[in-house]
Amino acid sequence: MDKLKAFFDKTITYQGKLNSIYNKYTGSYNTITTYSGCANYSIRCFSNGPSARRSQALINLENNKLDEEYSKLNEMLERAVTGYDASTLNNAINKYKEVIKKAKEAENRIEKENDYTETKKYDTEKKKRNLDNLKTVKDVLTVSKKT
Repeated sequence: MDKLKAFFDKTITYQGKLNSIYNKYTGSYNTITTYSGCANYSIRCFSNGPSARRSQALINLENNKLDEEYSKLNEMLERAVTGYDASTLNNAINKYKEVIKKAKEAENRIEKENDYTETKKYDTEKKKRNLDNLKTVKDVLTVSKKT
């Protein structure tokens, strides 16, 4: 019973920090979901507006320093649990930072579209490159869920 009480004493702010992390990333997560949901090549994902919104969401994720927040949780668990293996969350944090970096690079490589009818005429190679870059941006969503 003493160990359980000690655990709760050391992790009393854990839930609050977890909620804070969720609140910080959920808006950006929803923006990326909304503006990257194209299964087919469509101007609604590749025009300037959606691209700008995705870019801003990625910047927000980076500026929110969620990696630092996750690290604080990890430290809290290390102090609270004897034998706690911090490597799992540390690896997830490192993966998260890398995916954000790759997503920003991929978003910058997306060639923006301005004309719906012209978009339909583009060669398949350009479409494939843009769709592949969009997939890299969407990878942020998968890693965020796992972290």
